[in-house]
Amino acid sequence: NLAGNPKASLAAEHYEEDWDRVAWVRLDGTAEVFTSGGEHDEAVRLLRERYPQFNAKVLDGAPVIALRIERVLSFGPLDVVG
Repeated sequence: NLAGNPKASLAAEHYEEDWDRVAWVRLDGTAEVFTSGGEHDEAVRLLRERYPQFNAKVLDGAPVIALRIERVLSFGPLDVVG
C-alpha cells in the first residue's frame, strides 16, 4: 500500500535457458500516486501517444504511479535484452 509506505521497486527480467544470458534490472525509489493534475495529465498523454489503444479508454481519474528512482540494481548482460 503506497499510501502507508511509499517505498517501491520496479523489476524487469530477461530469462533464457542459457543462464549466461539471464539479466534483470531493479529500480528502487519513492512512489507517488496521481489521479489528477499536471503529472497525471502528462502520463496519460504519453500513454496515449505510445499506445493508441488508450485513446478509446477513459483515463480521467485513473491512478498513475510515479517512481522517483533512488537506486538502480542490475545483474547479467543487459545488452542481450531487446
